[in-house]
Amino acid sequence: MGRPSLRSKRRKEILDAFERCIVDFGIEGATLEKLSDYSGLARPLIRHHAGNRDELLDALTERFLARSSAHVTEMASALSGDLAAEDLVDTLFTPYRGDVEQVLLAEALIAASRHDEALSKRMWTWFEEFVEFVADQVRRQYPAADEAAVREVAIGITGIFFNADSLKPLGGSESVAESSRRAARRLLASLAGSDG
Repeated sequence: MGRPSLRSKRRKEILDAFERCIVDFGIEGATLEKLSDYSGLARPLIRHHAGNRDELLDALTERFLARSSAHVTEMASALSGDLAAEDLVDTLFTPYRGDVEQVLLAEALIAASRHDEALSKRMWTWFEEFVEFVADQVRRQYPAADEAAVREVAIGITGIFFNADSLKPLGGSESVAESSRRAARRLLASLAGSDG
């Protein structure tokens, strides 16, 4: 297998630097000038290897969505049995699970969606796919539950998870994670009577 090209290596380095810029300054503040400082490359070289700012944002969004999808696939393969939803809740709310930079990147992409319809659609799809992943685990554990109730519980768990995740940059989120885990378990328990 051949070595990766200099262009693909540079592109990855630029995307890594752009991600750090966004984490530090938000999407609006991640200018090409700051990216040049972070990457150590002149702006013309950035454009040559990775395109303009819109192309960079598109590539970074694709990379974020691919990482997120891979993480969900990894979690799904680890869940099995009759307690899939409870196991998922325990996984989601484990303190220190996840990467603070990815949380900040997700928050920046969501915030930027207000002004970018295409990005908004992509991020909404990302959210809906995660809700459906949670709903699938809930259905596995409560196969007789009403579909509307399953969706409500899945959205509730997702909302609790996103909220708890958004607080990670503050540090010391262990008590939030534990309280969030218990709240998500209460939501799951609300389906217990509907499963016969």
